Amino acid sequence: MIPSDYPYASHEGAKSWQPGPLLEPPGVGPAVSPSAFPLEEPDFAVPKLAVTVAVVIAALSIFNATMMPVTTTLRPSPGFIFGLGYLSLLLGSLGGQAALLTVLVVWEAGPLWLRLVWHWGLALVAFSAWTFGFMVALATEFGQDNFPKEEFLAALLGLPLVALASQAIPWLLKFYFHWRIEHEDYPSPPMAAQRLSIRDMIVGMIVVALTMAAVRAGKPATAEEGIYWAGWMIGIASAAGISLVCLTPMIYFTLGVKRASWGVWGVVAISGLVAAVASGILMYFSPPGPSYREIILMMVMITAGFALTLCGTLWIVRASGYRLATSPPLMSPFDLARSGSAVP
Repeated sequence: MIPSDYPYASHEGAKSWQPGPLLEPPGVGPAVSPSAFPLEEPDFAVPKLAVTVAVVIAALSIFNATMMPVTTTLRPSPGFIFGLGYLSLLLGSLGGQAALLTVLVVWEAGPLWLRLVWHWGLALVAFSAWTFGFMVALATEFGQDNFPKEEFLAALLGLPLVALASQAIPWLLKFYFHWRIEHEDYPSPPMAAQRLSIRDMIVGMIVVALTMAAVRAGKPATAEEGIYWAGWMIGIASAAGISLVCLTPMIYFTLGVKRASWGVWGVVAISGLVAAVASGILMYFSPPGPSYREIILMMVMITAGFALTLCGTLWIVRASGYRLATSPPLMSPFDLARSGSAVP
């Protein structure tokens, strides 16, 4: 086709039409401000939450190393009650550190495999410090011949199973109730972005499979099959119960309430209630050895160590700008079908 075949064509040198700037009425600003959409936090950035948890666990690992040496030197004496209180406080602190690792792997930003690296890397730091103290106590008190190798290996290989049990309730809160810990300077990602990707699901299935294989491999040769698995079922139920009764409300009272002072009273109330119930149960069954005063002391110090470690760290995180955000629960597929809505 030549220009003469199309009579309405523009002549040579004519300016091509380009869209000009959109004129706005006087006194009216832009419809959408550029600052209305703040930048999202990069997935691979080092967030303050992970750094804070890492610093706390690294500092507490020094005290973790003293647990077993103090245990071996604890004897009935005028200072026995102070040593018992210190050991109970350390035991509660270990539980608080495990709770912090649960918060990290469930509610931290980024892909699941990266959160697992943070989780198990910090767990290795805490466990290595405790193992160092155990080896010192082994060399000075226990002796090599009395070391329970099979039982120690079974407990070591079963730790991932206990970790998964403690994460069950937090995962449920994240996906069903949309609990999320977010920084006030960054917006929440869409609901679709908060769901597990196919890669995350594959990583999760691999972790579960390796965990069950480790528990199976750690079974002592002399242990009965039924008793061995029944013991682990009790351990799993205990870990999930502690996560439900202690971890969940303490996260809400530290990061979910508007005023921090309300959260302090809530944490104190939860800690006192748990210590009272646990002390009452132990005193009712009257275990041999500790007196009622020692039982109360142990339960109070254990709950205090747990609350100070977990809530103290979360209050630091709160001061850094993190908050707990919640949403209404999702509709079940049966409710969606009954209402005629399509499942997204």
